[in-house]
Amino acid sequence: MESLEDNNNAVNADTKAARMRFIRAAEVGRWFQTICWLNIPVIGFFYLIVLLISKNTSRHRKNFILGYFLYKLLVWTLAIILIYSLYKMGIDFIDGMLRYVE
Repeated sequence: MESLEDNNNAVNADTKAARMRFIRAAEVGRWFQTICWLNIPVIGFFYLIVLLISKNTSRHRKNFILGYFLYKLLVWTLAIILIYSLYKMGIDFIDGMLRYVE
């Protein structure tokens, strides 16, 4: 009887381990899906808002989304400042190049 009980415990442990691997893989899949959606330019922004508003979104995912939003805000701000600076500094250079060509 004890060997049957030990065998059942081993099967239960294997089943539990397989279930945990499946749950972990599903969670990785959800994170992969989130990152893929966020990298689509316009759709990703709306997906970001939907995840922040949704009550079914986990706390970890909301924290990730807030961090991602701050990251994107910083990148866009720096990009706009860089483009504006290059525009202001480079307009005379481009104008001179165009005069040289004519």
